[in-house]
Amino acid sequence: LQAGQIKLAAALIGAGALCDVADGIVARATRTSCFGDHLDVMADTVTFGFAPALLVVVAGIRFPAPLDAVAVAAAGTHLVAVIVRLARHAAAPHAPSDGFLGITSPLGALGVILVIALDAGPVFTLGGVFLLSTLMLAGFRYPHQTRPAVLAVLLACVCCGVAVLAGLVPLRLAG
Repeated sequence: LQAGQIKLAAALIGAGALCDVADGIVARATRTSCFGDHLDVMADTVTFGFAPALLVVVAGIRFPAPLDAVAVAAAGTHLVAVIVRLARHAAAPHAPSDGFLGITSPLGALGVILVIALDAGPVFTLGGVFLLSTLMLAGFRYPHQTRPAVLAVLLACVCCGVAVLAGLVPLRLAG
């Protein structure tokens, strides 16, 4: 997996995260049919589950045996965690004031991209993927931000992270 490919994947998944924020705002404002909710879950499964899992498999090809096989298991774990997390969120009645249970699938996907991009070795990469999968299914709650000022700050942070991962803004890590 070449750096340019990771950057492109990160940019596309980051764009998916921005679209996910936008579609949520539109859905809450229009309060239309539940069709959009189901479509959102399917799109999130592909963007934040399947795409990062595929990157884990591709990155894992270069890992020594048996860690290359563990990469496939980590990718499957990530995909299943995203599906279960999205299904749990869709099935449970909740209001924005209830917050989120476990980290969101966009955050999990961006985290997977980050651990791959850091290229800190197979053990760190696979451990990071397993940890992020666990955090998506964790039972802790954190607030859902609906205030415009907070949303703007969160959006700016996501945009900066995507810009760094996509190589638009250089990031120098200490060696």
